[in-house]
Amino acid sequence: NPNPLHGTKVGVSTLLIAQMYERLVNIEPDFDGARQSAEKWNQEEKNSAILVAFEAAGPAILKEQKPLTLEARIERINQIEKKWSSIQTIIKGQLHHFDLCKSALTKLKAPYEPADIQIPGALVKEALIYAKEIRPRYTVLQLFEDLDIKSLL
Repeated sequence: NPNPLHGTKVGVSTLLIAQMYERLVNIEPDFDGARQSAEKWNQEEKNSAILVAFEAAGPAILKEQKPLTLEARIERINQIEKKWSSIQTIIKGQLHHFDLCKSALTKLKAPYEPADIQIPGALVKEALIYAKEIRPRYTVLQLFEDLDIKSLL
Protein backbone atom coordinates (compact mmCIF):
# COMPACT_ATOMS: atom_id res chain seq x y z
CA ASN A 1 0.00 0.00 0.00
CA PRO A 2 1.86 3.11 -1.19
CA ASN A 3 -0.18 5.48 0.99
CA PRO A 4 -1.20 3.85 4.28
CA LEU A 5 -4.09 5.31 6.23
CA HIS A 6 -3.26 7.94 8.84
CA GLY A 7 -4.28 5.66 11.71
CA THR A 8 -1.97 2.93 10.44
CA LYS A 9 0.95 5.38 10.39
CA VAL A 10 0.04 6.55 13.90
CA GLY A 11 0.09 2.97 15.18
CA VAL A 12 3.50 2.28 13.65
CA SER A 13 4.97 5.58 14.85
CA THR A 14 3.63 5.02 18.38
CA LEU A 15 5.75 1.89 18.61
CA LEU A 16 8.80 3.71 17.21
CA ILE A 17 8.51 6.40 19.87
CA ALA A 18 7.95 3.79 22.59
CA GLN A 19 11.18 2.09 21.48
CA MET A 20 13.01 5.40 21.79
CA TYR A 21 11.84 5.72 25.38
CA GLU A 22 12.94 2.14 26.04
CA ARG A 23 16.44 2.97 24.79
CA LEU A 24 16.64 5.91 27.19
CA VAL A 25 16.29 3.73 30.29
CA ASN A 26 19.27 1.63 29.23
CA ILE A 27 21.83 4.38 28.62
CA GLU A 28 23.94 6.75 30.62
CA PRO A 29 24.26 9.77 28.32
CA ASP A 30 27.56 11.51 27.71
CA PHE A 31 26.46 14.90 29.02
CA ASP A 32 29.88 16.46 28.39
CA GLY A 33 29.67 15.25 24.80
CA ALA A 34 26.15 16.67 24.52
CA ARG A 35 27.40 20.07 25.71
CA GLN A 36 30.30 19.92 23.23
CA SER A 37 27.84 19.11 20.45
CA ALA A 38 25.67 22.05 21.53
CA GLU A 39 28.68 24.35 21.29
CA LYS A 40 29.14 23.28 17.65
CA TRP A 41 25.47 23.93 16.88
CA ASN A 42 24.90 25.79 13.63
CA GLN A 43 21.39 27.21 13.29
CA GLU A 44 21.92 28.16 9.64
CA GLU A 45 22.78 24.55 8.76
CA LYS A 46 19.72 23.35 10.64
CA ASN A 47 17.51 25.87 8.83
CA SER A 48 18.87 24.72 5.47
CA ALA A 49 18.22 21.08 6.39
CA ILE A 50 14.64 21.93 7.41
CA LEU A 51 14.03 23.65 4.07
CA VAL A 52 15.27 20.56 2.23
CA ALA A 53 13.37 18.08 4.41
CA PHE A 54 10.04 19.92 4.38
CA GLU A 55 10.25 21.44 0.88
CA ALA A 56 7.33 23.87 0.36
CA ALA A 57 6.30 23.72 4.04
CA GLY A 58 9.84 24.60 5.18
CA PRO A 59 9.48 28.41 5.29
CA ALA A 60 6.31 28.20 7.41
CA ILE A 61 8.01 25.79 9.81
CA LEU A 62 11.03 28.08 10.13
CA LYS A 63 8.75 31.04 10.81
CA GLU A 64 7.37 29.23 13.88
CA GLN A 65 10.84 28.31 15.20
CA LYS A 66 12.21 29.93 18.34
CA PRO A 67 15.88 28.94 18.28
CA LEU A 68 17.66 28.62 21.61
CA THR A 69 20.77 30.57 22.43
CA LEU A 70 23.88 28.54 23.19
CA GLU A 71 23.50 29.42 26.86
CA ALA A 72 19.89 28.22 26.94
CA ARG A 73 20.81 25.01 25.12
CA ILE A 74 23.63 24.28 27.59
CA GLU A 75 21.36 25.07 30.55
CA ARG A 76 18.73 22.67 29.22
CA ILE A 77 21.36 19.90 28.98
CA ASN A 78 22.50 20.74 32.52
CA GLN A 79 18.92 20.40 33.78
CA ILE A 80 18.51 17.08 31.99
CA GLU A 81 21.72 15.82 33.58
CA LYS A 82 20.63 16.98 37.03
CA LYS A 83 17.26 15.23 36.68
CA TRP A 84 18.38 12.22 34.62
CA SER A 85 17.71 9.62 37.31
CA SER A 86 14.18 10.96 37.81
CA ILE A 87 13.59 11.08 34.05
CA GLN A 88 14.61 7.43 33.72
CA THR A 89 12.37 6.44 36.65
CA ILE A 90 9.37 8.12 35.02
CA ILE A 91 10.11 6.44 31.69
CA LYS A 92 10.49 3.02 33.34
CA GLY A 93 7.04 3.43 34.80
CA GLN A 94 5.58 3.85 31.31
CA LEU A 95 7.40 1.11 29.38
CA HIS A 96 4.47 -1.30 29.48
CA HIS A 97 2.94 0.99 26.88
CA PHE A 98 5.16 -0.45 24.11
CA ASP A 99 4.27 -4.06 24.86
CA LEU A 100 0.60 -3.23 25.22
CA CYS A 101 0.49 -1.39 21.88
CA LYS A 102 2.43 -4.05 20.01
CA SER A 103 0.23 -6.78 21.44
CA ALA A 104 -2.93 -4.90 20.47
CA LEU A 105 -1.72 -4.30 16.92
CA THR A 106 -0.64 -7.93 16.58
CA LYS A 107 -4.05 -9.18 17.76
CA LEU A 108 -5.68 -6.94 15.17
CA LYS A 109 -3.29 -8.23 12.51
CA ALA A 110 -2.32 -4.60 11.96
CA PRO A 111 1.13 -3.50 10.81
CA TYR A 112 3.47 -2.39 13.57
CA GLU A 113 6.80 -1.89 11.82
CA PRO A 114 7.60 0.69 9.11
CA ALA A 115 8.59 -2.09 6.70
CA ASP A 116 5.07 -3.53 7.08
CA ILE A 117 3.74 -0.42 5.33
CA GLN A 118 6.63 -0.06 2.87
CA ILE A 119 8.35 2.83 4.63
CA PRO A 120 12.12 2.44 4.20
CA GLY A 121 14.44 2.71 7.18
CA ALA A 122 16.20 5.82 5.84
CA LEU A 123 12.88 7.67 5.63
CA VAL A 124 11.97 6.56 9.16
CA LYS A 125 15.25 7.93 10.51
CA GLU A 126 14.78 11.23 8.65
CA ALA A 127 11.23 11.51 9.99
CA LEU A 128 12.42 10.91 13.57
CA ILE A 129 15.10 13.58 13.18
CA TYR A 130 12.84 16.25 11.68
CA ALA A 131 9.35 15.59 13.11
CA LYS A 132 10.15 17.67 16.20
CA GLU A 133 10.43 20.77 14.01
CA ILE A 134 6.75 20.80 13.07
CA ARG A 135 5.38 21.88 16.46
CA PRO A 136 7.15 23.81 19.22
CA ARG A 137 6.84 21.12 21.90
CA TYR A 138 9.54 19.35 23.86
CA THR A 139 9.34 15.62 23.14
CA VAL A 140 11.56 12.57 23.24
CA LEU A 141 12.68 13.56 19.73
CA GLN A 142 14.17 16.81 21.07
CA LEU A 143 15.67 14.95 24.03
CA PHE A 144 17.55 12.68 21.61
CA GLU A 145 18.91 15.77 19.86
CA ASP A 146 19.82 17.52 23.12
CA LEU A 147 21.71 14.44 24.31
CA ASP A 148 23.32 14.02 20.87
CA ILE A 149 22.17 10.40 20.68
CA LYS A 150 20.55 10.44 17.25
CA SER A 151 22.72 7.40 16.50
CA LEU A 152 20.27 5.40 18.64
CA LEU A 153 17.38 6.10 16.27
